[in-house]
Amino acid sequence: MLQLIYQDRPIENRSDALHLAGTAGETIALKFDINSDAIIDDFRVTVDVSRSPNSPVDFTDPGITQTDWCAETFVVKTWQSAGIGIYQAEAMLVDELLVKDDRLELKDSYRSKIQNWREILKPSKFYKGPEIASHKDARTKVLAGESKKFYARIKIPPHIKEGHYSAHITCQSGKETLQTIPVSIDIAPISLITPPHTFFLWYKGRLNPRCPQHFVSESLFRLQLQDIRDHGFNCISLTETDTSTAQRAINIAEEIGFEKIVLPPPFPELTKLCFKKAQPIIYLSDELDTRIEFPGSDSPEALIGHHQQNWKRARTVEKAKTLVSLVSHTFTKRLQNETDIGHCADIISLYLNRNREFFQFTEQLQNSTSSQFFYYWQCYMEKPNLNRVLAGTYLWKSGAAGISPYCYQHMPVYPNSPFNDFDEWEPDFHEGGINRPFKDHMTTYPSRDGIIPTLQWEALREGITDFKYWFTLHHWLEKALTSENREAREYASEARTRTNKILSRINLITISINSETELEPYPSIEPHEYDHFRNEIRNDIVALSRLLHT
Repeated sequence: MLQLIYQDRPIENRSDALHLAGTAGETIALKFDINSDAIIDDFRVTVDVSRSPNSPVDFTDPGITQTDWCAETFVVKTWQSAGIGIYQAEAMLVDELLVKDDRLELKDSYRSKIQNWREILKPSKFYKGPEIASHKDARTKVLAGESKKFYARIKIPPHIKEGHYSAHITCQSGKETLQTIPVSIDIAPISLITPPHTFFLWYKGRLNPRCPQHFVSESLFRLQLQDIRDHGFNCISLTETDTSTAQRAINIAEEIGFEKIVLPPPFPELTKLCFKKAQPIIYLSDELDTRIEFPGSDSPEALIGHHQQNWKRARTVEKAKTLVSLVSHTFTKRLQNETDIGHCADIISLYLNRNREFFQFTEQLQNSTSSQFFYYWQCYMEKPNLNRVLAGTYLWKSGAAGISPYCYQHMPVYPNSPFNDFDEWEPDFHEGGINRPFKDHMTTYPSRDGIIPTLQWEALREGITDFKYWFTLHHWLEKALTSENREAREYASEARTRTNKILSRINLITISINSETELEPYPSIEPHEYDHFRNEIRNDIVALSRLLHT
């Protein structure tokens, strides 16, 4: 016998449908556990979408077809991790990888390649990711009394009409169907408004093979950038140093739809680069405050000189903005003081774990500086709800102009593996005086020809979608509160009370970020409540739009 657990409750009746909701073009997630009272050696799970008999949508319409729906089903791989913080810690089991078959071993390796005569005695080492399954269903072995986690990613067609649709979860032993669980999907009659905020993700992949550690083929480069764009990010970093390769990377990023592109040093020839669509952002310095405090072999004067020189280089790029990352907001004063370091950036990204108090006062600070404030954190930690909150509701409440989490994939140095949290990552990299080895910086993982997603990666997308809901609700609240429709004004007042109640639970200071033992950002918020928050917001948007259109 099988038992399905959804949002911490068992689904007892097969006719008792699971309920999902979304809007046209949105990607929604279905997370569930399945328990078995017997061993099943080849257990298979598939999530399929079909039209409800009561749906008002005619699938004979050439604009909407069954194939417009895209549902991907994964089994969640539980494995050994070096803790759940940013540094290597005591081993623990974590739920992380989203794979098609968690029984397959993830075998990776390196291959040697001589790129020029200088490498005859010491060839370059290029990473070779594991081969992974690509079948439609998710497959695993289930032991008696064991619970397995599954994750389905459902892409709603962008031009679909409102209505009720159905999906189903099919559980099989081999090809024998054991159970089918119905799923209902309600499509709301609203469109999410695109906010002006920046959702920036650090990306390390390079097209130039002269950097073997981060080299990716052009096909994989395109695949990864498309994956990042599909998850809601509108800004990405490109780290090419060769000018022609940098231009090729920029062209691909613009083609995929990125609106902003960050270029960190060492730069290609900036004056020779052409940006046709994207806003160029020149990265001036990385955690200059910490590097001055713990300079190592570099002198503070040299580091400051590099920052100032990069600022001047940025001025050679038409319409370019500038960006710096800082560990402490107090260092901003030195950048704002032209008699000190000066050359303050247009965008200041602050390390959130050390600046939580700062973001209480973002609105007041915007009146005293021309710089925009982002925040960053290490998004590779196995904490899905932390990523969701920081990319969504926390961002909304903080008033920051954007986020800049680190990072998509930062491959370890040869001969280490990204699938081994206990070997070296970057042995010479340390954070300001803290001499502890970092964990691998992998928010997604590499495969032979593609990407292995994770729960924390999907949570970033969910967070960005949450933010779009907040932004859209704000739009309708402003319209309703200033309208002549008394019913709309009254409803808006009630909706604002409801949303303030949600926001009161998102504390900007007490949020747990880098804890090595605490999985949840807020222990008082149950994981399934984040979906409930979004559902409340969606219902209020639908009600307000109907009242105002009436």
